[in-house]
Amino acid sequence: MMIALIFFIAPLDDAAVYNASYSKILPVILLVVIGIIGGIDDRNKDFYRDIFIFSKIIVYFLGGLLLGKYLNNFASFFKYFYIIAFVSALNHILLIATHLGSIYSLDTIRFVAGYGNEIEGVIVGIIISAYFNKNLKNIIGDAGNKIMTTIIFLSFLVYFSRTLIVASVIIPIFLTGMINIRYLLSSKNVKILMVPIVMVIVFFLLSYVASLQSSGSPLERLVDKFEEAPQEVGWNAQKNATATKEEIQDHWRGYEAYQGLLKYFEGSRIQKLFGYGFNTRVDLGITMKLAGEDYNEVPILHNEYVTLLVKCGVIGLLLYLTFLYRLGFQKIRYADKDSEVYYCCQMLSALSILSLLNTYIGFGLLDPTNATSPLLLGFFYGNIQRQRFTAPFIKLQALKFTT
Repeated sequence: MMIALIFFIAPLDDAAVYNASYSKILPVILLVVIGIIGGIDDRNKDFYRDIFIFSKIIVYFLGGLLLGKYLNNFASFFKYFYIIAFVSALNHILLIATHLGSIYSLDTIRFVAGYGNEIEGVIVGIIISAYFNKNLKNIIGDAGNKIMTTIIFLSFLVYFSRTLIVASVIIPIFLTGMINIRYLLSSKNVKILMVPIVMVIVFFLLSYVASLQSSGSPLERLVDKFEEAPQEVGWNAQKNATATKEEIQDHWRGYEAYQGLLKYFEGSRIQKLFGYGFNTRVDLGITMKLAGEDYNEVPILHNEYVTLLVKCGVIGLLLYLTFLYRLGFQKIRYADKDSEVYYCCQMLSALSILSLLNTYIGFGLLDPTNATSPLLLGFFYGNIQRQRFTAPFIKLQALKFTT
């Protein structure tokens, strides 16, 4: 559907916006080409699924550019996506309310409510930012209806998602101007040091409150998941040699990432550079029940960095990082501190950081269900280009009117 919309509507849009984006998405295009060439000799369903997973970044990014044709500023974006977040939040709350009898853990909350709530985390981050930044509030307008906002925050709280909590912290850091990673050495960025201190204090407070609740409560499980995060993205030979199957299950993401690295380092020099190609599977070394079925090898890993190494090699990994760097870290000369362009740049930086973090845990740009991140990356980049191309025209018209 997105490809069809791009095909029919994009030719009616401002070509300059799309022309400016080609150099940005070129690393991802090369990434897809590398994967296709590496796996073209064994074209099966894994091969075509990998093409979809990797190329959807391009499709949704272009879809975000197209979205800017109808939502031509930050205010209109917030207005409509706020409604989408509200509908999503209301749906999650209703699903939880109608299944209260079957909810007994954090995992069952996720199972009942579903996983499609990334936009709620983004909107919560923007609302928090607008509360602390009057200039942003003036740009996006009134930060929503109180009842709708309450429902969005309620859904956010009952879901107990690390990913959403991190998004609600990262986005305000950028939108309130606490840091600008495009000018990382600026003296103004020093105040970012306050953030880890506050986060540590909040974490210990949550740990204390969780200790007062019954064993197995959702809050206790959330605290445990934060504590387990280092082991979820890391594993080593010593653990691998002595771990029981129960320990592997408890730290599954780290285990499967380690198996993926073993496969990567077993490859030839060419395979280390360009990967094994699309359709490649990673041998787990054991048989594990996943989603109700027994698997001894998997085509996709939670650690998407390892997935990149296995399928597209170190070149593919560098291309992925280059794509996010050029969107979120590269300096932009025409971003005035109080302009809409500045806040779009800051949103791009926040979304790039979130993508880098989420790539560790399976919710990055290579997540098959993640359409929100590439869509928003495309929208905010496109909005910057539209502001850039139309600003001189607006100034010229104002000058003519004055004359």
